[in-house]
Amino acid sequence: MRLAYLFLANYADIAIDGRVNLLGADFDTFHLPVLPMIVPFFYVVGRVYFDPEEIQQDAPFHLHIIDPEGNLLAQPEITGTITPPVPSDPTMPSSSGLMFLILNCEFRRYGQYRIIFRLRGIPEVERLFRVQSHPPQRP
Repeated sequence: MRLAYLFLANYADIAIDGRVNLLGADFDTFHLPVLPMIVPFFYVVGRVYFDPEEIQQDAPFHLHIIDPEGNLLAQPEITGTITPPVPSDPTMPSSSGLMFLILNCEFRRYGQYRIIFRLRGIPEVERLFRVQSHPPQRP
């Protein structure tokens, strides 16, 4: 199995046919004028491709967000299981879209944050993002 991508989005939806619909995708910075501040919601979106021998075998996962000081955010760790589907077309690989809705995430510090994603069968994946006070000024 392999992780094709994992990123942040303002909004995400996975259609019944597996298409991922995104709004405000693949950003790496939250611009927050004051701290602490609660961001009402955002999404972590990804896609995993599975090898034929992994089809219909449960794969447990864990996702959590770490603050600049190395602490787990108050948001609880997201855990679950992915069961790779049998592809409708046998010439195509099995894949699963990932969509994690993060609700009421409180940011208390400016700096670099880490999203940690673990899925059985692949190395731990880390994605970085920043929380800063305001967007940089354009010349």
